[in-house]
Amino acid sequence: SAASDVYKRQLIGGLKFPKLIKPAAAGMALFMLGAVYFHVSIGDGIIPTLPSALMLLSCLILTINPKFISNKIS
Repeated sequence: SAASDVYKRQLIGGLKFPKLIKPAAAGMALFMLGAVYFHVSIGDGIIPTLPSALMLLSCLILTINPKFISNKIS
């Protein structure tokens, strides 16, 4: 969707502007939460659900501790 493309661009832009990381990761986490819910509700197995679950986990980590990535860049 167009909204998720915006969050993807913000996450990539966060490499240059770290202030974008937290809001973009939070927005993408909401999309991934919906994706995981969808996979579980239709009875998908672990393999189809795993990519969105891992993306959700990584976005939550960035939302909770956005300095994790900026410390690695510097």
